This record gives sequence, C-alpha cells and structure tokens, in this order.
Amino acid sequence: MKKLLIASTVFALTFMTIPSFAQSVKEAVVALKKLEARCQSGISYTDYGPAVGDAKVPVNLLLESEHAKRSPELTDSINRVMNHYEFAGKIWQLRFSPFFQGYGLIEVNSSLGQEIGTLYPKANAKNEKYFVEEIVPLVWEAASKELENTATLYTKTEGDMPSEIEKLNKENGKLKADTAQPEKQLETEK
Repeated sequence: MKKLLIASTVFALTFMTIPSFAQSVKEAVVALKKLEARCQSGISYTDYGPAVGDAKVPVNLLLESEHAKRSPELTDSINRVMNHYEFAGKIWQLRFSPFFQGYGLIEVNSSLGQEIGTLYPKANAKNEKYFVEEIVPLVWEAASKELENTATLYTKTEGDMPSEIEKLNKENGKLKADTAQPEKQLETEK
C-alpha cells in the first residue's frame, strides 16, 4: 500500500510539472510576440523600455527555472530573442544621448560598431558610420526571425508533451501492477 502511495505521488508530481513548463514557455513566447507586434506597429522610444521590461518578466522566470533545463534549445532561442530586443534598446538610446548630439551615428570601428558588424552582417555602414534609425529595425528583424525559430521549437515541444504524458501513464501502470502483486500475495496468505 505504501508503494502505491509513493508511486502515485511521484506520478502526480511529475505529471504536474509538464503543464507548468509548457505554461511558462507559452507565457514567454506570448510576451515576446506582443513585443514583436508593438515594434511592428510603430512603438515610440519612451514606450519601448517598458515594453521590453514587460516581456522580460516571463522570459526571466522561465530562464531562471528548473524547467529551462528540459529544453535547452528552446530556452536558448527565447534568450536570443530577448537579447536582440535589449540590444535594440541599447542602440536606440544612443539617438537621444547628449554624447551623440541627436544624430544617432555609431562609428564602425568603435566597440559597439564592431559588435553591430559581428551580430548583424546585413548592417550597412555609410562613411564608416551606422545610423541608429537603420540599425534598430534590422535588430528587430533578427529578433522576429529568431522568434519564428522559437515558435517552431515550441510547437515541436508541445507536440512531444502527449508522448511524454503517455510514457508517464505507462510507468504509472507498471508501478501500480508492481504494487498490486504484493497486495494479492498478502491477501492469499491470510
């Protein structure tokens, strides 16, 4: 009887973690999709920071969870999307920095310029300078492409969930059968 209780408890706890992983991934993906939509529809600079912050909460919760280890490819993809949006914010703020005097120009040879060239090879420099107004949409485009990859991985993971549940059900059935056998023996010995 004790084995059955333990087996049932283990099964219940295992079964309960699957939806919570799926739920946290779904929340992160939905938050990133909302951010993508806001960028596509024309978000202002003053609204961008809070929008990135709103998306970052479910992303961080997922990335900091034990569940993140279950699907490293998916969580890495989610992290890359978030990094693109944060990088866009870093670039965009230069447009309003007093140091850049409102021109939003980034020298190609600067450390930031070299980072842009490495991360975004499609970036077009003019006179050895990148223009913030051209780089930010390019970074958002990279985020959108990675988000497509994330959505594909998420769909694949969701498709694997029923097979995982089926596997757990089989294990639970085996545990029940294993615990039922000693119980039957006890009854026959009485």
